[in-house]
Amino acid sequence: MSAPIHRFEIHLADTDRAHYEELELRLARHPSETERYLITRALAFCILHEAELQMTAGICHGDEPAMELRDSTGMRTHWVDVGRPSAAHVQRGLRDSRRVTLVTTRPPEDVLRVLKAADVRLLERLEIIGLEEAMVQELAERLDRRNRWSVTISGGRLYVEAGASVIEGDLDCLRTAEP
Repeated sequence: MSAPIHRFEIHLADTDRAHYEELELRLARHPSETERYLITRALAFCILHEAELQMTAGICHGDEPAMELRDSTGMRTHWVDVGRPSAAHVQRGLRDSRRVTLVTTRPPEDVLRVLKAADVRLLERLEIIGLEEAMVQELAERLDRRNRWSVTISGGRLYVEAGASVIEGDLDCLRTAEP
């Protein structure tokens, strides 16, 4: 079974980081991947966007992150995952990269509690970004093969203009590093 391709033309305005860009994403949706997971991947790419951030085979290769950033030597410097990865998967990212970000629809404090209970180490490298589940679900219901979005990040809120509607929600960021 082939994976359908979803295209996203995104006007990104991240006022919190003074980052403005036109993005084009082509995301293959694996047969086991839900629409919500695909939307979470697309939003994570916008929220964390840097010039060299790349999508990976991710869900097709269970041991890889959804996205990554590598330095000029090819070393992975940022491991980005979405959804509900296992504690072992998060631990692998924390061992293999200096920085790990998890973008999820679960409350970040709950995710951190689960990881601590599983005795995951190196949590000071972890950032957890919580998206409002209702926002992700509404965008998933509007998912098409071709999607045009205007994404604005301002004051810790995410606004996605999709068609004639604006869907918005809070970004709940938790950095686990000690001050």
